[in-house]
Parts: sequence; C-alpha cells; structure tokens
Amino acid sequence: MIDGLGWRGALMVLGAINVILCAPLYGAVINPTDDHPERASGAGVPFAGRAVVRAAMRQPAFWALAVAFTAYSGTFSAFTFHFYPLLVERGFDTGTVVSAMAIIGPAQVAGRIAIWMFAPRASVRLIGCGVVLAFPLALIALEAAPPTFALVACVAALYGGANGIMTIVRGLAVPEMVTREAYGAVNGALAAPATISRAIAPVGAAVLWAWSGSYDPVLLVAIAGAFILVVGFWTAAMLSARVTPN
Repeated sequence: MIDGLGWRGALMVLGAINVILCAPLYGAVINPTDDHPERASGAGVPFAGRAVVRAAMRQPAFWALAVAFTAYSGTFSAFTFHFYPLLVERGFDTGTVVSAMAIIGPAQVAGRIAIWMFAPRASVRLIGCGVVLAFPLALIALEAAPPTFALVACVAALYGGANGIMTIVRGLAVPEMVTREAYGAVNGALAAPATISRAIAPVGAAVLWAWSGSYDPVLLVAIAGAFILVVGFWTAAMLSARVTPN
C-alpha cells in the first residue's frame, strides 16, 4: 500500500477504515452508559483512595517503579514509531521491513503464553527482573550486529515477546510490590508520567534524528532508556522485597 499510494495515502486508507468500519461498529454495539460503575454511597471512598496513593508515594519502591515504567513507555513508544524508518535507513526494502514489524504482535501473544505455560507460579518480581533485560539486549543487537533480516526478525521477536510479558508485569507489580489497596488509584498515579513519556518520546526521537541525520543517536538514547528501565525495576524489586504490601 505504501509503494502504491505513498505513506500519506496509506494513512488516509487506514483512517478511512477506522471511520467507515470501526466507528459504526462502536456506535452500534458499545453503550458507554452501561460501562459506568455504580457510585459507592458516601464520600469516604475517594478520600480513602487518595490516602492510599499518598501512602504508596512514601514508599521508595513506588518511585523506582515510576522511573522504570516511564522509561519503558518512552523507549517502547519511540522504538515502535521509528522502527520502520530506522530499518529503511539501514537499507531494507519496504516488504522486508513490514515483515519484520509483523513479528512483534504475534511475539507479544507468544510471550504471554510462555509465562502462562512455564512460569504460572513465579512472582511478578522475578519475572520482571528477567524480562527487563530483553529490552537493552534487543536494542544493542540492533545497533551493533550486521543488519540482516534474520537479526531484525530475532530483535522483533525478542522485543515483542518482552513487551507482551511486560504488560502482565505492569498490571501485577502494584499489588505485589507496593500495595493491594486502591489498585486503580495507585496504578493511575504510576501511569501518569508513563503516559506523558509515551506521547513525547516519538517526537523527541524525530527531533534527534532531524538534528543528527542518523538513527544511531536515537538508538543510543533508546538503549540508555532501556538500561534505566532495568535499574529502576531491579531497584523496586529489591526495595519491595523488604516490605510486605498491605
């Protein structure tokens, strides 16, 4: 589609699919009013949630997780949006690049299935400490190794699988490592900086590429972000191991 219509034309087609197909399905099937939970009686519930968030913020493990998840969101977002032009810059044709990118989605599912089959009783702390290592390893391999399709496919599979597992880790890290109370409120506090990072990182990567004229500095910054993720999560794991979540 990109070869025939250009990237702008391809985006227009994808946008049209969303408008013509997805929007009518949403309007016909989903009723937002049915998804609103019933409000609990009394005014104490929101204040209780805020108190739990304040208590969580007094734990060093909370801030270590915030650093880790913010670094993860920014790194993964920038890498995902710039994976295509990065590979094109390294001499791959459009078909090869799309084939490599298509591996990421199935690898995410495969990663989750692997955890379900081989480590169903492992702690989130242990799983997370292992899976975060995959991100810097994948990016270093992409930067240092010869640009072959086999390597790119392995990087996409490793990165996608690690991201799939990381989705589970992010969902369960709070009750295991911080607190079991006010799950939504505490997760929301952790997600706020990560959401900002996810939105800003692709733009920052584009600015860095425009300034340098190459994706090498972008990859180096992404590798640094991946190492921040590793240090942040390992720190959170060590700190939370000393405290039993309430």
